[in-house]
Amino acid sequence: EIFVHSVDATRRFGFRREYLKPLNVGDEVRDWEFYGEDLALFPYNQDTIELAKFRPNDPEGRYFGLFKDELSARPTFSGTFAETKDAIYEYHQLPIERAKNRRSIVMTEIATHCHFVVDTQGRAFNQKAPLSKLSRDKGIDEFHRLAGVLNSSSALFWLKQTCFSK
Repeated sequence: EIFVHSVDATRRFGFRREYLKPLNVGDEVRDWEFYGEDLALFPYNQDTIELAKFRPNDPEGRYFGLFKDELSARPTFSGTFAETKDAIYEYHQLPIERAKNRRSIVMTEIATHCHFVVDTQGRAFNQKAPLSKLSRDKGIDEFHRLAGVLNSSSALFWLKQTCFSK
């Protein structure tokens, strides 16, 4: 929750645009579109996915300083962030190579029917909106074609016959 903010809050804190990503949760992925207005504070370079180095007087540095104890005490696989990480604001698990590929197909985890949407902006998603990445050499048309098939009633029928009912 320290990393998720409304548009108004990001403006009040003075966060720089290059460290913000649109964030969508499962129920905000519907009807071929993304809904929702929250932003995730993403302390990485958007292109190289390298961790940013914030100074204490940067807006992001001041903000993370307010939550130093909470961020430092977060558990990792080998201790806490204070014990194992250089920066307390680093994400716990971020697959760097996959994050460099901005294109993905996102779906809702639980819904009455299929909701697959193509993302080309590299948005952030929570666990209720899982995503699939295709290789970088695939064109955007292939993403849209696949999303169209996945959203079709034939694919839904097959999924309902094959998958365990929730």
